[in-house]
Amino acid sequence: MGRCIDGGIYQEGSHLSGSNGFRTDVLESMKDLKIPVLRFPGGTVTKIYHWQDGIGNKSDRPKRRNLIWGGTNDNHFGTAEFVDYCHQIEAEPFLVVNMATGTPEEASNWVEYCNGTADTFYANLRRSHG
Repeated sequence: MGRCIDGGIYQEGSHLSGSNGFRTDVLESMKDLKIPVLRFPGGTVTKIYHWQDGIGNKSDRPKRRNLIWGGTNDNHFGTAEFVDYCHQIEAEPFLVVNMATGTPEEASNWVEYCNGTADTFYANLRRSHG
């Protein structure tokens, strides 16, 4: 996710970032832009991104090879971080599903994870993640 996410809006441990890893300088600029909708993931990474890698405790998230640009993705910026970022800049989140290496069922499960209100596996998983 190159400099768009890692080193862009998100940089854990940087003196430029808050405790949540969001770059405070970029966050303030994003607020000023008044973006109505923000998309995640973006670009070609949607072809290889599996949302389950970006949920739960950051220390438990799998590191994956980035098959698009090389390197690795630690998945520390995932669903919860993205939605939190959208709330902070007052933008609506737009989640893009992986229809290249993912499946329709995987996409449906992400919808349930994010929006489910019933006593179901993915809704309960989201609740367990806080």
